[in-house]
Amino acid sequence: MGVALAGVAFRTELRIGSAHLLVSQVFARGAQQLEAPEVGAVDIRSTGDVMVQFFGGVCFVYNGDLVWDLLAKPSREAGPLISTTGSPDLLLAFCHYESGGSYGYTFFERGTRTRTRLQAVDVPGLPPLIESGPPKDFEVSCLNSPTYLEEDDCPRDQW
Repeated sequence: MGVALAGVAFRTELRIGSAHLLVSQVFARGAQQLEAPEVGAVDIRSTGDVMVQFFGGVCFVYNGDLVWDLLAKPSREAGPLISTTGSPDLLLAFCHYESGGSYGYTFFERGTRTRTRLQAVDVPGLPPLIESGPPKDFEVSCLNSPTYLEEDDCPRDQW
């Protein structure tokens, strides 16, 4: 078991009381706001499970189906999602599936995709790395750093 998190983040004037309206618009179907579930009761990998959180003026809408095609298909347009979320200057789509080995993000700036990076392990039909757009400044040091891999079940002399 590991972290399973995917969704979008964007700045907005919306507030927590309007979260169910936003979800209804994003998914083009009715949604209702529920009381906070118990830990583990929401699984954003399930189509019907959506979680919304606000941190200051930033809204996070978590749902794997919402973002997977945006990450895995760099030619996929996000126009409807961007307009539904109020056309923010920056919309970030992301995933972090620790147990499945998929990690990625896509930046949409003023409605245009500027950067995508998705690393996926053993996902049928996908290469191990999908990239489009030039790396952002914050990525450069990580992308240029040496790698280190340690396997618990691999003898030290085979590292």
